[in-house]
Amino acid sequence: MDFQFIDDIILDIYKAHNIFSFPLSCLELLETFELSVYPYSKLDVKLREYCLKMSNDAYCYKDKIFYNDEVNKYRINFSLMHELGHIVLNHGVIHTSQKEQEANYFASHFLAPRIAIHYSECKNYTHVAHKFELSYEAAQYAFDDYRRWHRQATYKMSIIDKSMYSHFFNKEYGGFVHSITNCHFCGDELYNTPEPHCDRCTKMFKLPTFRTNTNKHEDIFYISESNWLYGGL
Repeated sequence: MDFQFIDDIILDIYKAHNIFSFPLSCLELLETFELSVYPYSKLDVKLREYCLKMSNDAYCYKDKIFYNDEVNKYRINFSLMHELGHIVLNHGVIHTSQKEQEANYFASHFLAPRIAIHYSECKNYTHVAHKFELSYEAAQYAFDDYRRWHRQATYKMSIIDKSMYSHFFNKEYGGFVHSITNCHFCGDELYNTPEPHCDRCTKMFKLPTFRTNTNKHEDIFYISESNWLYGGL
């Protein structure tokens, strides 16, 4: 299975669709692909029964995606991106076990790239679930895979990791950005913070803050990062 090929496609989609922040709005994203998306609840009885027979989560046919809207929102996110994976990977109508694995890989890494999990400082799978809006099952897999990625990346970053870092590097912030929101008062962009408002508005209106005292980088990873960013690797 060519995972590097899938990683390249993921990065190409990030670039083509100007994706710079997580969690992703999956339904809005699918609209940019000019795909027709239908919830099972809006289908007629026969078509709904057929879709449920094919999958309890989601089913795609050509440029149409049908999904079960009666399950958890986070599970829906994964299911939609799983079906998008089938489409962008040109899997056709017949989905073999290998194609299912490739679509799962696409969905997991597209929704929660491992380097973004690192910079968002997720400490366990529940953090991943809430940060990237994944089901706990999907988040557990992503976090376990992230730890494997972290062990490898500590010693040497891959070409795709470096490209991913460059895509999410923000000059104004001066580092990797995994979350872009807007101040609820003035509308200024906020980077990598759970705060609903900027520092200026916080001081002006004496608003409460929600920051936590966590280290930005683990020391060993920070050293490794400096090496590959500045020519050490």
